[in-house]
Amino acid sequence: MRLALQVTVLAVAALVISGFTVLRRIDGLDEGVMLQAVERIVAGQVPYRDFLWPYGPTQPYLLTLFHAIDGPSLLDWRLVRVAGDCAISITAFLLVRSWAGIRWALAAWLVAILSVSEPASANPFSFAVLASLLALAAASTVVRADNPLRRAALAGLLCGLAASWRPDAGFFAMIAVTAALLAAESIDRLKRVAVAIIGGALTVTVVYLPFAAASSPAGLYDALVGKALRDAEAWRLPFVWISDLPIRSSSVGSFASDLNDVLADQVPLLLLIALATAALLIAVTWRGNHASRPLATGLFVLGLGYSYYMVSRPDAYHLQPLAVVVAILAPLLVGVWWRGGVRSRSLAALAVCLMACWGLVGAEALGDRLSALSRPPALERVDLAVADGVRATPREARSLPVIASAVQRLTRPGQPIFVMPAPANPLRVTAPLLYVLMQRPNPRSADLELEQLPAVQRQTVEVLGWTKPRVVIRWTDLQPDWVEPDLPAISNKSELVDRYIDRQYRREIVSGPYEVLVLRR
Repeated sequence: MRLALQVTVLAVAALVISGFTVLRRIDGLDEGVMLQAVERIVAGQVPYRDFLWPYGPTQPYLLTLFHAIDGPSLLDWRLVRVAGDCAISITAFLLVRSWAGIRWALAAWLVAILSVSEPASANPFSFAVLASLLALAAASTVVRADNPLRRAALAGLLCGLAASWRPDAGFFAMIAVTAALLAAESIDRLKRVAVAIIGGALTVTVVYLPFAAASSPAGLYDALVGKALRDAEAWRLPFVWISDLPIRSSSVGSFASDLNDVLADQVPLLLLIALATAALLIAVTWRGNHASRPLATGLFVLGLGYSYYMVSRPDAYHLQPLAVVVAILAPLLVGVWWRGGVRSRSLAALAVCLMACWGLVGAEALGDRLSALSRPPALERVDLAVADGVRATPREARSLPVIASAVQRLTRPGQPIFVMPAPANPLRVTAPLLYVLMQRPNPRSADLELEQLPAVQRQTVEVLGWTKPRVVIRWTDLQPDWVEPDLPAISNKSELVDRYIDRQYRREIVSGPYEVLVLRR
C-alpha cells in the first residue's frame, strides 16, 4: 500500500476515533476560558493587556477567525481539536515508520490517537504537541538533509510555533530539539543547535513582541509565568502510586468498568516507568543505534518535560502529552532494536517492560473509547444558537435556555453579567462558559481565578461595586466530572463576595444548577 493511501486511511480512521464524541458535554471551565478569550478579542480587547490569558495567543486568534465567519459557536474549537488529534496520530505513524517499519508505526498510531482523543479539552496543548513532534522530526533528519542549517532553523521555528500555543511546550520542544541535534554524529552539532535556538527565538519574538508592546514585558511575563507560579500549589493533585478503587465482580460489565478505572489511576505511574525504561534502552543501545538515536533522544527529553507537566497535576488531561510521547517512543525503540538483530536478555527484558507499560496505557485508552461508543451518556441537545448541536446532561440542557431567556429579559445586549460559584461549591473556579452561552460580557478582566482567595474577592467586590451588573448567575451545583475532592484546601478562604451579593441582589429564578439574581432597586 502506498504511503499516501496509508496516510489517508489512517487519517479518516483517526477523525472517526477522535470525532464521534465531539458533540458530547460542555465544559464550563476550559471551554469557557478559551471561548471567552475569543469573545473578548472580537470586542477589541488584547490578551495580556486587557484580560488575563495564561496561554499563547495563537489558538484564540485562530478561533476568532472562525467566529468572524460563522459567529460564536461551541463547535469551532472541537473541530480544531479533532484535526489536531488526527495530525498528531499521523505524525506518530510517519516518525515510527521511517525507522521501525509499518507494523510498529501502526501500533504507535493506534495508541497515540486513543490517548489523545479522551478526554477532549479546549486547552491548547494539542497543536503545541504537534508542533513539537514536527520540530523533532526536522531535527532528527538534519544529518541527511541537503541543507542541514536550514533544517535546523526549521526545527527552531517549529519550537517557536509550539510556544505560540503554549510557552511551556515551546520550551520543552527547544530542549528536546537541542538534545536531538547533539545526539547526531556530526562535527557541526553546536552550530546547528545555535541556528535552531536563533530560529526559535526569532519566532517567539515575532509572536509575542506585539503583546509585550501593547501591555509591557513585565505584564506579559506575569500573565504567562508569574501567576502560574503563584497559583501552582493550589492546583496540585496527589500522585496515585497504588489505586484504592474497588473492583466489583457482580457482573462482567461492572468488573471490566472497575478494572479500567483502576488502570486509569495507574496510567501516570505507568508512563513514568515507561519513560525510565526507555532511557535505559537508549543508553544500552547508544553505540549501535546511530540513525534513530537523535529522534529517540529528543523524544525522551520531550517526555521529561511533559512528565514534569503531568506530575504537577496528574489528572487525565495533564497526562495526555506524555502519553503521546510514550505511544511513539516505545514502538520506535523496540522496533529499531528488533530490526537490528541484537538479541540479549537485558535488552529483551527492557523491551518487554517498555511494551508492557505501553500496552497497558493503550488498553486503558481503548477502554475509554469503547465505553464512550457502547455506553454513551444520557445527554440532550442544548437549545441555544451558540451551542450548535452540542449536548449536555438533561438537567443542564433544560436549565440553560431558561437562564438565557431570563438574562435576555433582564439585561440589554452588551450589558455585563457576573457568574459566581455558590458558597458550598467545592470547586474554586467558576464557569466562564456561561458568559459565552448568555452572550453577555464579564465585568472582570479575568475569566479564570481562584475565587476563594481574599485578594480575588476584594478585587471582585470592587469591580461589582463599580460596574453594578444587573444580573448575577450563581452556580449552585457541580457536574460529577468537575468535582475534585483531593484538591488541597485554601486555608484563608473568604466569603466577601457572597456577603456582597446577598446584600445587593435578590433571587429571581432557579433552574437546575443555576440561580438568577437581580440587582435590588
